[in-house]
Amino acid sequence: MTNRRSNQNRNISRKRKRKNQRKTEVLANIVVVLLVVIGSILLYALVEHKSSNNKVVVVLDPRHDSLHPGITQPVNELEYNNKFVDALEEKLSADHQFKVIRSLEKDKNASSVARGKVADDNKADIILSFGLAEGHSPKESGMQIFAEPVKHSGYTESVKVAQAIEDAFSKENPKPITSYYYLKSIGNNVYLPHLVPLDDKTNFNEATFPLFENTTRPAVIIQQFYATNQEESKKWMSDEGIQEACEMYYQALKKAFGDEK
Repeated sequence: MTNRRSNQNRNISRKRKRKNQRKTEVLANIVVVLLVVIGSILLYALVEHKSSNNKVVVVLDPRHDSLHPGITQPVNELEYNNKFVDALEEKLSADHQFKVIRSLEKDKNASSVARGKVADDNKADIILSFGLAEGHSPKESGMQIFAEPVKHSGYTESVKVAQAIEDAFSKENPKPITSYYYLKSIGNNVYLPHLVPLDDKTNFNEATFPLFENTTRPAVIIQQFYATNQEESKKWMSDEGIQEACEMYYQALKKAFGDEK
C-alpha cells in the first residue's frame, strides 16, 4: 500500500515537472519571439532614421502666388511654374536619395521671408527657385541661372548646383548663362541688374534677390526661358518639354550631390 502511494506521488511529481517544463519552454519561446520582434522594429527604425538623414533635401520654389503672379501675358507664369514644380517634384520623389519639399503650396500666398523659412526649418541642401524672363524683344532667348552672391554662407554649394544645371542644359541653343545677380543702385530707389561672372569673387555691397537674402540655405534661381519668345515658350511649356527639363534637373542634382549624403 505504501509503495503504491509512493509510486503515485512520484508519477504526480513527474507530471507536474513535465508540465512546468512545458510552461517554461512556452514562455521561453514567447520571450524569444518578442525579442526578435522588438529587435526587428528597432532595426527598422534605425535604418529608416539613417535613410531619412541621408536624403538630399530639395526645396522647390514656384516663386509666385496669387498676390504676385509674375508674368501674365503672353503666358501665365504662375500656372506654368506650379505645373512644372508638380512634375519635378514627382520626378525627384521617385528617387529615394531626395526628399522634396515645396516652399509654398498651390493656392497659398507666401513672401520670400516665409519661403526662406521653409528652407531653413527643413535644413534644405538646396533651394531651386523657378521663374520666367521677360525680354524687350521677342527674339531674346535662353536660360539664365543665378547663384548666391559670394557674401552669402551658402554660395559655394549654390555655385556647385548652378554649374551642374548649366552643364545639364549645355546642349541647348543658346547655352545657359550662369552668374551672380546684384541690383546696382543708380539713385532715387532705382536699380539696374548687375550680373557678375562666377569667376569674379568680388564681394559687392549691393542688394540681390529677396529669396537669397531671406534664407541661410543654399539657393539657385533660374529663369527657365523667355515668356516673350514664342518658340521657346511653345517648346518648354509642352508636356514633352516639361518632362525633358525635369530629366535634366534630375541629372544635374545627381551630378551635384552624387552619393555623398
